[in-house]
Formats: sequence, structure tokens, C-alpha cells
Amino acid sequence: MKVSVVINTYNRAEYLDRALQSLYYQEYPDFEVIVVNGPSTDNTEEIMQKYAQDIKIGHCSEANLAISRNIGIAMASGDYVAFMDDDAVPEPEWLNVLLSGFTSDDIAAVGSDVYNPTGVEFQCRKLTSNRWGKDTQEKAVNIPHTFVFDSVIGTNVIFRRKELIKVGAFNEQYDYYLDETELCARIVDAGYQAKYIPNAFIHHKFAPSFYRDSRKVVLDWTKIVKNTIYFIKSYEDICGKEEADKQIELVKEQRYQDSRLAYEGKSISKEEYENCLKTIDNGIRQGLKDFSRGYHLLITEETLNKYKSEYKKFPAFINQLKKDKLNIVYLVNDYPPYLEGGIGRFVHALAEGVAVTGHQVHVITMSHNDMDTVDFENGVWVHRITYKEYPDHLINNLPFNGRPNHNRLCLLYSYYEELLKINSKRKVNIVQSPIWDCIGYYALLDSRFNNVISLHTTMMSVWKNINPRPKEIAAYLDLEEDMLQRAPHLLSNSNAIENTINEYYENVCNGKTCAVPHGLPDISKGIISQRQDDKVEILFLGRLEHRKGIDILLKCIPELCDKYPNIIFRFVGNDKINIPNKDITYTEEFFSVADNKKYKNQMIFEGFVSEERMKQAYADCDIFVSPSRYESFGLIFLEAMMFAKPVIGCKAGGMLEVIEDNITGFLAQPEDVASLKDCLEKLITNKALRQKMGKAGRKLYEQKFTDNIMAENVLKVYQKLLNKNKD
Repeated sequence: MKVSVVINTYNRAEYLDRALQSLYYQEYPDFEVIVVNGPSTDNTEEIMQKYAQDIKIGHCSEANLAISRNIGIAMASGDYVAFMDDDAVPEPEWLNVLLSGFTSDDIAAVGSDVYNPTGVEFQCRKLTSNRWGKDTQEKAVNIPHTFVFDSVIGTNVIFRRKELIKVGAFNEQYDYYLDETELCARIVDAGYQAKYIPNAFIHHKFAPSFYRDSRKVVLDWTKIVKNTIYFIKSYEDICGKEEADKQIELVKEQRYQDSRLAYEGKSISKEEYENCLKTIDNGIRQGLKDFSRGYHLLITEETLNKYKSEYKKFPAFINQLKKDKLNIVYLVNDYPPYLEGGIGRFVHALAEGVAVTGHQVHVITMSHNDMDTVDFENGVWVHRITYKEYPDHLINNLPFNGRPNHNRLCLLYSYYEELLKINSKRKVNIVQSPIWDCIGYYALLDSRFNNVISLHTTMMSVWKNINPRPKEIAAYLDLEEDMLQRAPHLLSNSNAIENTINEYYENVCNGKTCAVPHGLPDISKGIISQRQDDKVEILFLGRLEHRKGIDILLKCIPELCDKYPNIIFRFVGNDKINIPNKDITYTEEFFSVADNKKYKNQMIFEGFVSEERMKQAYADCDIFVSPSRYESFGLIFLEAMMFAKPVIGCKAGGMLEVIEDNITGFLAQPEDVASLKDCLEKLITNKALRQKMGKAGRKLYEQKFTDNIMAENVLKVYQKLLNKNKD
């Protein structure tokens, strides 16, 4: 059966964009999408035109939700009409589950669960209402003119179109609030039912509106109170005029109290509080006046004929996928907007690259606001979780002798618990986690999951030649080794990382590794250099730590700065990391030498910066350098190459597979100050060479290292693994 999905919008362009994007992931194959725009003054029209090829566009000249919804119904050509708000996001099974609720001919409407903005807790589940327009816990009878009846919430509901029109669709007296409740009352009075069915999940993000600002506080009660009064008066014949008048007084008292509490809690100012009281009184007057008309404003034949349109099938991804749709979960420590390391950048690029092909993608990462949340971001469901405590008997059954501390095990189990929640809704086909931090360890112990461990720099590579090792590090290395031994599938980003891990852990990768080079989306678009000086700026981006070779670079600085006073060294990244087994950072050690203080004017330390600032740093530099002792791949070099910058790395690890020596940049000898200094001088003194190598690097990125190329190749690996498991 064909379905028409209607979204009514008004000045919420950003939210509408996300809502429309989410509909491409619906698993029901045959539906159309209708957007009816109110008198918006933002860029809503621009957003609608972005999707114009795929959707039907309507307009409503009034800020009246019921009129807008009736226009959407008139435009609808489906057998069923579903409604979702412009600030809502449905999960992929939404339409499939809603449609399964129509189990008998007397069911005219089906509603389901709505998450609040956290994406974890519910705003609404089963909804029962009474003739005073209140939600209630009383049992619904669902016979004509009953006092208590089953209802639905307007952001998650589907109707049979034929019955919807038969009962008059939405009452246009309700410009906002109680419109769907009043419709359900008429559905029941006509002998039909509004039914609740679980698990057709929608996430409601509560965008600001004309009556509620970003504080989520109601500042104008006019429409809410007006429609409540109108609703009560419309059904006073069921319960009597005296009781209706009593309910109106209660409404006034309740809304006065709501406003007073907001004022006393300092959520609103005194002026806003006084205005709230005026809007309550005004709403009561308008509601009584509207009721005095004596009739409803239901959908008309004129509206149905004026907006009638042909069915326009929406191109959901489910109709384009050549293989079965996969449910893929990525585990990672950091994810936008909080990115510090290369693994987070890799997972971000891969997750969005896979999602755009139509597969369902989840990312589990750590929260930065002490709250569990689930959000839909660029096609990816992002689960931000908090650290949780677990009893020892749950987390301590480890199949190896090492014992990481309690806090680390609780952290790892927190990831696993969220994975179990995702799997309880829909079967997870692939779980991918990085070897770094071992966050996928408990998932690896669960035989239900197809685990892929992505190979990056290991903790062993950091501590290989550093002794003594702290007790916690030794336990961590046991965990890392057990994870590599146990992993059924390994995904490497270079031959170098596989060879290195085999060296550390006795050929642990042999026979179970697939290699796919990293790729990244082009972050250079629209970013241009803001430099207007004649300096030569050299950028180091990354943690200022031992593995990154920051000590080698710092040793080059005195001679280079003395010889080339026009150079500037810019350091972007965490600069608070101590030298191994010392209580001092590399920069503190450098400036502890008295003669080095004179170079401060040629050295800029920015610390951890935002994504936008990071991009600008790439655009502004002339040379990018990172003399790492080891990189499993080296995403920072790709990022610099996007901006057409020459790069300098070392002949170690994956850098050999990313940088083409003497073509896109130079490869210095690891831990060799003279070699690094020579590479820097060649580029400092030759602008033409810098430009030539920069262009070559940009070309290489486009040919081998885009996010689309990476996602396509990784999906081939997943399919190969799944086919192998079937066999």
C-alpha cells in the first residue's frame, strides 16, 4: 500500500533538512514525502528546493497547523497518510511498524513511541485522553461519545486516508495544540479507533517555535489556552456545562501556576511573566469566542480539489541497495564535535561514507556532557554514552591473566551495554572497533556479533622501548594482545601496521587481515588562506608527544630559526603531555634552556583547537611536518594534502604508503635531526617546489584517499566476511 508522509514546517530550516535526510533511510519501499511550508521567513524554501526532485512541496499562507495539515492531506495520493514534525527523526523501521498496526477495518489511526530530545528517554508512549483535553491513565472505552479514549501524538501517527477524510480531517479551529487529540475524539465518535503500537520510534528534538524559545519555556500561552478552552466547550454536552466551566477555571489556575513557577525558578523575567498572564487571559477569551461560532472548520471539498496531486515515489535507499541492508556499529572514543586523534577522524569519515550508501550506521562514543544521548547526524545514529559502574562479577570474567583496573573495565563494558541495546531493536551485522583502547573487547567475547578490529597504532608501539612500565600499562598490553589473538577479522590501513603488529605479537595478523587504505572527506572546501605576510609557516598538528617525534622537531628549531628569520613554527594539538617517565612537557624542557627563549617569537602554540580552526591552520601553512617515530597510516598527511600542502614525515610505518617521497613531500629518517632539518630546508628555500609538491599531493588524495573510495572498499570487506560466515 502507498503511504504519504506529511511534514508541516514553519521557520525551522535546519531541522527540516535533517528530517528529510532521515527519510531516505526508511525501510518501507513505497511512500511519498510532502512538505507544507507555512509563512516562513528563514531559508526553508531553499531547503525544500534542495530536495525538490524527490518531494512534493505545498504552501500554507497562515501559521495554522491544522490548515497546513489539511493541505498535506489534500496533496496526499497514498492509501495512508503519516505525519511527523519538522523537528523529528524517525528510525528506519518507522513506517513498517506503524502499518503493521492496521489489523482490522475499524482502526483509522495508529500512533507509537516518541523519544524526547535525549533520544534515550520517552516523551510519549501509549496516549489516552479525555474530553477535557487532558492525558489520563484511565482505561479507554473507545465507543462513540465516551469520556476517555485512545489518542495519538501528532509527531508520530499514520491514518487511513479514506477514513481521515470521512471524519473531516483536522479541525482548522486548532491552529496549534490539541488538534490531533480532537481528531481522535471525532474518529472514536464515528465508530473507529485510534490505536497505539510499540516500537515505531521517532526522535523529537523540540525545536524553538513561535511560542517557545530555546529555553523550552512557554512564553505565549494564547494558542494553547485558546484551543484547550475550545476543546472543553466543544464536549460540554457529554459532561455538562457546569463541569466544563469548572475545568476552564482549572486551566487558568494551572497555566498561571506554570508561569509563576518559571518566574520563581528564574527561567523567565518579571516582564515575561506578566506577559504570560496576559496571554492566558487572552487565550480564554478567544477560546470562548471561537466556540460561540457553533460549528467546526473541517476539511472542504474545495481544499481537496485545489491541492490534489499525482503520487510521487520517494527514492529511499532501500530501493537502491544492491545487497541486503546492513546494520553496522562503530565504537570509538572521540567523535565530532570532539575530535583529538586520527582514529576519531577515520571512524567519522567511514561512518558517514557507509551511511550515504543506505546502510544503517550507529556510532557509540563517549559523552562530553555527562548525559546519555542519541542523535541523527548526517545519516549516522550517534550514541553518546557516559561511564557507568558495574559489579565486579559482571566485568571480571576475563579469559586472560592480566587485570586492567576496575574503571577501565567499566568503561569497556559501557560500550558493550549500548551495543546490546542497539541489537535488541535490530540485529547488528557488523561491529567494528579500534585496537587502540580495546573498547570493543566485551563485544569480541560475544559470539553473536561479527567483530572487525581495525588496526591502528597500538599501545605496544608507544611503550615498546620504554621501561619501567606502569602496572596499568602492563595490564593494558595483556588486554591488547588477547584482543588481537581473539579477533576473527582484522582491518588494516596499511601493510606497515600489519607487519609491525605481527612483529610485536608473533604473527597474530596472519590469515585474518584485509587491507583498506584510509580515506577522508574533503575538508578543504571553502577554506582559503587568510595569510597576508611573507613568512614561511611550518605547521605541526597532533599531540606533542614522544611518538609524534616532537622532540626531534624541537631540536631542529634553533638552527633553522637562526638561519631563516622569516619562518614561523605553529604547533596545534595537546601540548600538556609529559615526556615519558618525567614530570615535564617537551615544550617546557625546550624553553628551560635559556638560549631557546629567544625563539618564542617564531613559535606559536595553540593547544587543542576546534575543527574550524584546525582547517584554517592547514589552509594558512606553507609546509606540514610531523616527524613521527611511527604512524600506522597518517591521516594528518592526507588532510594537509587536501589543502595542496607539501608534507614531511618519516620513513616509518604507514607514512611510506601515504607520502610519495620527492613527489608529494619528503620522508626523513626516523629520529634523525639532520635528515629532518634537510627536508625542511629544501621546502623553506624553494616556493616553486612547495607549490609543485602541494599540487601532486592534492591529486594523489583525489585518486586514492577519498572517503567514498574507502567506504566502498570497506563494504566489500564486510560483505566478504558475511558471505564467508554463511558458508
